[in-house]
Amino acid sequence: MNPADKDLLLLLLGSPGMLSTGVEAIRFRAGHEDELSRLDQFEKTGQLLLRDGRYLLPFSTVQELRKFSPAADKAIYLCESVYSALRDLYKKEPQREYQIADFAEVADLPESDVRKAITLLRELPVFQLMSGDVGGNYSRFQISESVLREKTAQKHAEKLRAMWDARNTSPDLREKQQKFKILDAPNLVENDLAQPVGELGRALVYLDVDDFKKINTRLTETIVDREVLPPIHRLLKKSIQGLGYAYAAGGDEFIFLFPNASLGAAIELAEAVRSKIASSGLKVGGEALSLSASFGVAHELIAGGDGALQVKANRAKDHAKRSGKNCVVFERDGALVKATPHK
Repeated sequence: MNPADKDLLLLLLGSPGMLSTGVEAIRFRAGHEDELSRLDQFEKTGQLLLRDGRYLLPFSTVQELRKFSPAADKAIYLCESVYSALRDLYKKEPQREYQIADFAEVADLPESDVRKAITLLRELPVFQLMSGDVGGNYSRFQISESVLREKTAQKHAEKLRAMWDARNTSPDLREKQQKFKILDAPNLVENDLAQPVGELGRALVYLDVDDFKKINTRLTETIVDREVLPPIHRLLKKSIQGLGYAYAAGGDEFIFLFPNASLGAAIELAEAVRSKIASSGLKVGGEALSLSASFGVAHELIAGGDGALQVKANRAKDHAKRSGKNCVVFERDGALVKATPHK
């Protein structure tokens, strides 16, 4: 970490309330006009998180600052104590909803210190906030099974940091995702799946344009890249704007992620997008092009980890392809079910 980066991050660390509620981003940026580009870079690389209009230092950043700051060192100690409490509580009652007081009792810490730790641990997929907000008014939590996968918060943070580093050192992957600079996903899907699950759970949708190889062969890849794929990207972006994120997983494959959505809502939206694609009326060289897509929907209430949500959605999408294409398939109680289109 270079000295300029360190000094700015330490300034954020020392801001009032930084370790409990975060710092109002607009106000902080207005007071540090010479550092706007640096702050943008911190957001891009995951060294600084923007949540509900507030800047939060993630656990991994505070960990980097601990050798420069006693406050950071204390924060990491608090986090590890609370993380250990999460593991102990999950082992005893994995399905229960917990409160700050429960964590404080097991960790033997004041509730104010537990709130500071929870703010930092929100970067890690180890619990789901059932009630509360980023301002520190936390109420109820459900602990995720992923707390068992690593014995320390540091190990979880190292995994997330490796993902951020891979994203920022692998431009080809990012460019592949955003090939036509249209889709609005802020990160790679793996980065966004590392964030906490929403109040309603979260849903991931795989969609695959049907018979794409035939279209590519008939029209040539150059024409498809120029006249077919960009309109599809625009349609997908407009269809889910404000509801979730869209990612290009390949030339003819796409992913939707809805960070806070029920299974029913995700199925409804997938069906609506399927209908839009089928009735898009796209023309290439004056000739109407018949398009359709197959969809697979998966949902989880608590982060499953290890790409489980993606695996389920991909399996459902493959089933849709085998079931006649141009349909939506979802998983319910372990069974794959085809959604019924609206009349």
